[in-house]
Amino acid sequence: HKKHQSTQTLVWIFGATAALFLILFIIALTTHGFAGGTTTGKTITPDEAKAKTIDYLNTLLQGQATATIENITDQGNLYAMKLNVGGQLYDSYITKDGSLLFPSAIDMTKAQTTPAAATPQELPKTDKPTIQLFVMSECPYGVQAEDGLFPLLKALGNAVNFELHFIANDNGDGTFQSLHGQKEVDEDLRQVCAMKYYPNTYIDYIACQNGNYNAGKDISTTWEACIATAKLELTTIKTCAEGTEGKDLLTENIKLAEEKGVGGSPTMFINDVSYSGGRTTAAYQASVCGAFNTAPTVC
Repeated sequence: HKKHQSTQTLVWIFGATAALFLILFIIALTTHGFAGGTTTGKTITPDEAKAKTIDYLNTLLQGQATATIENITDQGNLYAMKLNVGGQLYDSYITKDGSLLFPSAIDMTKAQTTPAAATPQELPKTDKPTIQLFVMSECPYGVQAEDGLFPLLKALGNAVNFELHFIANDNGDGTFQSLHGQKEVDEDLRQVCAMKYYPNTYIDYIACQNGNYNAGKDISTTWEACIATAKLELTTIKTCAEGTEGKDLLTENIKLAEEKGVGGSPTMFINDVSYSGGRTTAAYQASVCGAFNTAPTVC
């Protein structure tokens, strides 16, 4: 499970930074920032580029998975590499001065086509659909999924059964491990306590924290303000999250992820079928509304 999570870390980092790297690359090219194929004027060798990349990635993975490079080729301004991380292969690129690692690249020499509109996923129909979302509270894609889903949940209200579950490891001694560290565990504890005591409004608290996360803030320093914003009672959440009650709640909460073998954040089930659509409110609405025997007016 740790190995899967570590490999997933690389996927998230590559996905989250791909757009930024591409923008920086375009700016650099148009301003001659990559003059001579480098940003510093010093070109490193392919072997040096391999060593630097492997050192960076294996430091990131903290020994829980191993990154290797299958091959490296000269692509003019960049070195192209085939990365192997935990058995998964990734095409990646590094500038010839070794300063920037690119998760991917777009080949603008190939004809581009406009993708067809996605077809809503066919799901079993029930009178009151059940939505189960599994996340890590500080996973960028988990936050993205919540941000897309929460407006729909607010609109649907009690028309659906919604369950939020966390992905973490229970050490069995009152402590937990989560991919993004103890701060993520602490936030999981606050959120499970909010779920228990404020089942109708806890998503307002999470949405507030997600806004801080998206703004690059340390959410371990913003949670009290979000408690106030969501109109929850600070002492109730603090006492629960810092005591045995919160630990018991988190132990129970993460069991379903373990039972279903869920390791990727986000993972969603609608009426016990794995959801495979997009993370926008419109995408969620199309699939969830199709899971009703009789869809409510909001659909």
